[in-house]
Amino acid sequence: MIHRLLLIGGLFLAQITAAFTQTLIPGQSYFGQNNYIEYIAGNMPLILSAPHGGYLEPADIPDRDCTGCAYVRDANTQELARETANAVYALTGCYPHVVINRLHRKKLDANRDLPEAADGNAIAGQAWSEFHSFMDSARTQVLGTRGRGLYIDLHGHGHDIQRMELGYLLSQSELQVTDNQINTAFYVAQSSIENLVGDNLGGVEHADLLRGENSMGQLLADRGYPAVPSQSDPFAETGEPYFNGGYNTNRYGSANGGTIDGIQIECNFDGVRNNLTNVNRFGDTLAVALVHFLQVHYFTDAPGQWCQTPSSVLVPAPEPGIRVYPNPFHSNLVIRVPNETQNEAFWQIFDMNGKLVSDGEIQTEEARVSLPHPLQSFYIVKIFNKEGVLFCQKVVHHTF
Repeated sequence: MIHRLLLIGGLFLAQITAAFTQTLIPGQSYFGQNNYIEYIAGNMPLILSAPHGGYLEPADIPDRDCTGCAYVRDANTQELARETANAVYALTGCYPHVVINRLHRKKLDANRDLPEAADGNAIAGQAWSEFHSFMDSARTQVLGTRGRGLYIDLHGHGHDIQRMELGYLLSQSELQVTDNQINTAFYVAQSSIENLVGDNLGGVEHADLLRGENSMGQLLADRGYPAVPSQSDPFAETGEPYFNGGYNTNRYGSANGGTIDGIQIECNFDGVRNNLTNVNRFGDTLAVALVHFLQVHYFTDAPGQWCQTPSSVLVPAPEPGIRVYPNPFHSNLVIRVPNETQNEAFWQIFDMNGKLVSDGEIQTEEARVSLPHPLQSFYIVKIFNKEGVLFCQKVVHHTF
């Protein structure tokens, strides 16, 4: 059986699937099936993604049609991701990791969980799996080389107020509390930069990281791009629109554990995304702000020393019909394997330290699996048979 190879995270997977290991070239693009998802390999502790900037509208993927679904493309956000990455390279000599969904949002929303993201279409679902497998691979490189890092999810908003909206998973009303309140454990535990709060070079508190002089919002505001939250605009007033972060920020930031922090940046249109000249100008500015943010809060060595030679773990693309859900999960996992694929198939589940915590033979189409307590932040689920690995995916534990 021949399978196309996909990137996926988990440092210990190198030992599990050593036969699939391959070294990637920083700055070079790698693609999923049909070139719907693009991964530009990096070698530094910065990850950028553009989940809503795609143009492709293949006829064999029907438009999503689900209650409450959004379909509007975030204009020029994939261009912004590319320009920001180029500008970071010019500043540091290092390549950020970049993951781009090239499908139009009508076909795939890569910032939603699978049911809403692909609306039941298998081809779109495959692209969704590739997007998040590339994200996991980028995380693997960052953790394996620097042990920590920063993730930026790039979006565009159409709100009347022309300012950047930075999302940390804190709601509009939560950001309106006092600094003393937002520094308490209750608010820190919800924040997508939770790890940074507990481990930053200056020892500054949560409020300073959100809206202090060296917050991401203020670094952008100081360079001519108003932002909320920031020192000059600490929160959106009641009644003002504000995006506080979505699925990707929750999945890849540090609110649920780990040492990679996440920020969703919703970019306004006027003067930022309305033409490529402004896209390039803002991308250059964002790159300066990101490098400054990493220097002030994360790393003591010079930016030129942040580069590391990456190697990525590759595993087969999932067999059609195989699913592990819900993801994120609360208590139990369901492993679904179609009857025709069950021939001597087994599952293994590894914790975040690479320890095998559950395994068994797949004998029914759906198996409910309970994991030993206390539950960790994430696990890797592997499904295989005598012909090889059929499926490998990270699942996140969420306390809800």
